[in-house]
Amino acid sequence: MGNNDGATSRRAVFSACSAFAMLFLLISGVALYVAPPCRVAESTGWVFLGIGKDSWEAVHLLFAVIFVLFSLVHLVLNWTVFARYAVNKSGGNSRPQGLFALIAVLALLLFLLSAFRLPPAVWVHDAHERIKASYIDGAAPGHGHGRGGRFGGQHRLERP
Repeated sequence: MGNNDGATSRRAVFSACSAFAMLFLLISGVALYVAPPCRVAESTGWVFLGIGKDSWEAVHLLFAVIFVLFSLVHLVLNWTVFARYAVNKSGGNSRPQGLFALIAVLALLLFLLSAFRLPPAVWVHDAHERIKASYIDGAAPGHGHGRGGRFGGQHRLERP
């Protein structure tokens, strides 16, 4: 066995953990995307795959944190490869010049489109709002953003 087997094993573990965290983020994200507003979910006992909305939120948050942490460790363990890719020193692999920069610019563009609620990014959010509103007769999109539904209109950290 070579000297690098431990590093390879760590890379494999963190890559697999990141992949499974991403899988659970995908599943919980779909659940939350189609979920009704909190008040409706609570009053109707809404479930997706046998799990309620509050639990899906907890799953989503936990796996988001896990994904970020494991992805950061994965990045540190693979920094040399990442840096080489970023500056396009591919060691013989052919890759279009500037692909890394293009991906970074596209990611930033999608972030800005979403943050400033511009098409086409806002269409995903609007569809989500329409799905949520479909659970409530006569409700306009944007209804039920969790503004006081559980806490009697007050924003508190502890439950009453």
